[in-house]
Amino acid sequence: MPDWKTIVRERLAALSMTAAAESDLTDELAQHLEDGYRDLLSEGASEEAAYRIALAELDDMESLKARVERNDRLPKYVPVPEGDARKGNLLGDLLRDVRYAVRTMRNSPVFVLFVVLTLALGIGANTTVFTVINTLILNPLPLRNPSELESIAVTESKTTSKATTLFPLSYGDFADYQARNEVFRSLAGYTTPHVVTWRLRSGFERMFAELVTSNYFSTLELTPVTGRFFLPEEDAEPGTHAVAVMN
Repeated sequence: MPDWKTIVRERLAALSMTAAAESDLTDELAQHLEDGYRDLLSEGASEEAAYRIALAELDDMESLKARVERNDRLPKYVPVPEGDARKGNLLGDLLRDVRYAVRTMRNSPVFVLFVVLTLALGIGANTTVFTVINTLILNPLPLRNPSELESIAVTESKTTSKATTLFPLSYGDFADYQARNEVFRSLAGYTTPHVVTWRLRSGFERMFAELVTSNYFSTLELTPVTGRFFLPEEDAEPGTHAVAVMN
């Protein structure tokens, strides 16, 4: 890839520009030549031909002088004349804006990294605060005493890390814990949600379900608005028909 900045800087040396103006114009022209060079290569031109055509735009030094003088006279923001009905190319403008943004970020990578980290920390903090407020204030658990709930799981005793792996608890172990419980008022078992299919006359509907023990709702101290929850004898005998509670 040709070093377009060096090539442009050598051509602009004869214009006796200020350092700031020369740097800005060098970046702009170098990016323009690089974009044209890449476009020519993508259209099938050879590297030599693409380099020659792109470099030819710098041959007219008079145009560059006029451009420098014109830029010195133009205001920072050029007003659009009244009644101007010219239509812009949305995609072309977007591509130019993206190229300018990439070029600006490439010139200040430390600042870009600082901004990204600041945004990440801000978004993460806002998400955490919103989650806490949403859970505790806006949409609390529909329970009488949610702070008294505890979850019991099986972990490996050799692991000292806080991020321990949780293992499944068999129903036999759960029944043993339930029989030997002397700490909690009630122990109920449940599984993680999984997808089930409800067959209707008009078709099928996907639903999420959990397998729970008969005292699941009584442990949560919930009462149904209509209908009933599970009865204690409905999970006492293995192999009995399944019973479901639908909201």
